[in-house]
Amino acid sequence: MGTDLKIRLLKLGKAQTDLLHELHRRGFPNLVYALLNDYVNGKRKGAQMEAVLKETEVILRDWEKNENQIA
Repeated sequence: MGTDLKIRLLKLGKAQTDLLHELHRRGFPNLVYALLNDYVNGKRKGAQMEAVLKETEVILRDWEKNENQIA
């Protein structure tokens, strides 16, 4: 997940900080960058990780959809 996610962010011209801000907006207001990074890199596991990565996928799809509509 981590490498794929990072590549997708790069293709969109986004950074993990952009993703973090969007996750804050979508129900994870207390998520910190270090924890997000651990989830992305598979260093931590658990229910919150699964929820964060699931929402991350939704966010990336939304961004990719918007990017494709612009192009």
